[in-house]
Amino acid sequence: MDTRKLLVCIPTYNEIENIDRIVPQVLAHIGNGQVLIIDDNSPDGTGAAADALAQSSDRIHVLHRAQKQGLGAAHRAAFEWGIAMEFETFIQFDADGSHHPKHLPTMISLLEEYQMVIASRRVADGGAPDWGFHRKVLSAFGTAYSKTILGVPFSDVTAGFNGFHRTILTKIDFDSFLSDEYFFQVELKYRCFHAGASYTEFPIVFLPRIHGKSKITPRIIVDAISRTLELRLRHLLKNAGF
Repeated sequence: MDTRKLLVCIPTYNEIENIDRIVPQVLAHIGNGQVLIIDDNSPDGTGAAADALAQSSDRIHVLHRAQKQGLGAAHRAAFEWGIAMEFETFIQFDADGSHHPKHLPTMISLLEEYQMVIASRRVADGGAPDWGFHRKVLSAFGTAYSKTILGVPFSDVTAGFNGFHRTILTKIDFDSFLSDEYFFQVELKYRCFHAGASYTEFPIVFLPRIHGKSKITPRIIVDAISRTLELRLRHLLKNAGF
């Protein structure tokens, strides 16, 4: 793969304690690939820190947005920016340390063969050993619920560390997505699957956040549950000609 055409998309909101550490590690694992930081006007100064990183390397770019608009909206903006800049492959990556950069070469290698690659916690040798009981139950429920309602074959449908080729992303109507929150990750896989994407999963060990706190709230969870039903219903109605 020509890694000069690879873009790693890292959304940020209040990640000042993490951004200076994670971006250099990502760059060290992606050959000549580039990084796009998408900051939602973080009040802790993450955006300014991202700009300072961009000044140090022409492989780092920053997309500033006026306010917090959700994880899904950040990734959608990143994909649109990257496609316009003629990148060929895209990787979603969290800034909080839960995704280890050492897995990036595997992701890149698999993207040479597949249009969608999922770094999975739910295949053999994958997992999230440091999660508490509550988080494990919530994740298991979310995965089982989404797979059952949507009928997708993925082991980790809610995964946030994913890779995509532009050939499949350009088939997706991002303006019609139902959610700009965490459900975006589920909906993106669902839509790529129904667009005919070739796909695979490989195992990762999901790590605990190093600094800061999770952005997932009860409202986001409720949104995901209702959006899953809505997405499936819309698909069924469309296939029925409505």
